[in-house]
Amino acid sequence: EGADAAVAVPQHTDGIKFLSINGSVTAFAEYGDIRVHKMLGYLPGFLHPHPQNGLVIGLGMGITVRSLLETGLEQVDCVELNQGVVQAARDHFAAENNSALADPRLSIILDDGRSFLSMTEKKYDIITSNAVHARLSGNLYTQEFYELCRDHLTPDGILCQWTSTNWLTPTEFKSLITAFQQVFPHTSLWLVNAGHLLMIGTPTPLSIPAPLFAAHFNNAAIRDDLHRYGMGTPEMFLAHYVIDERKLPLFLKGAPVNSDNHPIAELSRVIDKMQIPEILLSLIQLKGDLSSHLSFADAQTPSERSEFTSSVVSYAKAEKYYLESTFAHNIYGEPLLALNMLTLALQEQPDDYRYHEEAAGLNLFLAQQPDVNPGEQDIYLDNTINHLEAMTSKVPDFSYDWNNLGYVYMNRQRLQEAETAFKRALSLSPENALPLNYLASVMGAKGEWAEAERLLKQAIKAYPEEIESAYRLALVYERLQRRGDAKALYQQIEETQPNYRDVGKRLQNL
Repeated sequence: EGADAAVAVPQHTDGIKFLSINGSVTAFAEYGDIRVHKMLGYLPGFLHPHPQNGLVIGLGMGITVRSLLETGLEQVDCVELNQGVVQAARDHFAAENNSALADPRLSIILDDGRSFLSMTEKKYDIITSNAVHARLSGNLYTQEFYELCRDHLTPDGILCQWTSTNWLTPTEFKSLITAFQQVFPHTSLWLVNAGHLLMIGTPTPLSIPAPLFAAHFNNAAIRDDLHRYGMGTPEMFLAHYVIDERKLPLFLKGAPVNSDNHPIAELSRVIDKMQIPEILLSLIQLKGDLSSHLSFADAQTPSERSEFTSSVVSYAKAEKYYLESTFAHNIYGEPLLALNMLTLALQEQPDDYRYHEEAAGLNLFLAQQPDVNPGEQDIYLDNTINHLEAMTSKVPDFSYDWNNLGYVYMNRQRLQEAETAFKRALSLSPENALPLNYLASVMGAKGEWAEAERLLKQAIKAYPEEIESAYRLALVYERLQRRGDAKALYQQIEETQPNYRDVGKRLQNL
């Protein structure tokens, strides 16, 4: 706890850390959230023809700062309100941000973003704002704030602004974009995923010089970094484009302006933080591709131009199918329709990690439905395995994926493969309770009870409050006829969480 805020970095039993400020979670160190923070840095860095310096408003996990630095900037300022966030980024998210806070090109400024801009005369090639939700930091989403940003940009300067698509009505959501577009007529929207939108303000109409844009991906550090998060080629990266200034006026027609005097989003009365369907559906319907924005060097042959353009269009089409799949499952509750849309996405781009990830989740969801028959369940589980194997082949160092693969192997009684997968998960995240618990189950199924006991004790040591590990250890003790040890553990569980599973019944039987 500090004088400015209470900052914490808890960790789930699956090994995923998250950043909490005053009890509100602002960032997760997981695949989807990390993609957003990376794009906040890389997108404006790639779009600017020759950036030298940049400003990041809101440090978060430090990933945006690192991504912006990777594009070759000579100097980056980061304005962060809370000292605790700076400490968290340095001490707990160094692996995720590649020790960005130790980079001599970075200067941390402890201040409010808007206050800093009001006082400084410095101008930037890039400003990227990563403030928390507009409901919680409304003065960083108003027309006046964007005017302040514009006044601190160089002539070729670019502003990148994150906004959420949830916890807002359609009118409130449009008011945020309208405020931005009033100041930056050349606005384009980019949807990183269903919940996260980036607004880009450029000094001229959006144009993508294909050779210059692609050159960024010749940098091995950038290419490898983005490859891990499903954006390892120019076409994959550009697939997140939605719409630009040509169609925005029709979309925003009649929308109010979010301003200092009329902070529409900040004063929202929406209680449910979940997404309102109309917002995502409208973005999906608007989504286009960048084929008409591409320009090419004279040296590029017609076939090279055609091939690149076709690839850009294909990825944009696949991304639209992917978003439609997300909408079908999460909003309509139609997993089979969602799976059909993902099949179309994978037909366009069969190697995309995220599409396999979503397909794996949907197949597992369908396999776990109470009315599924055994034959269908086996098919869904085998499909899940196929997609997870594709994911671990493409990105082999995500512990969470190996854990999921082991879980499905275990459900298909492929115990040796399950053991290998869980051990791989643990090699990547040694104190992850989930693979420890599951690996203990595999060891028990193989009759190796002493090893099962050791693994569960390791899980309890890493996460003393994790009740499931204690419950599983009590089951092992029952199997070994160590009734006293089992009873003691069940009693501890009952004191901590009454009515957990069948603990009461098991105590009676003991």
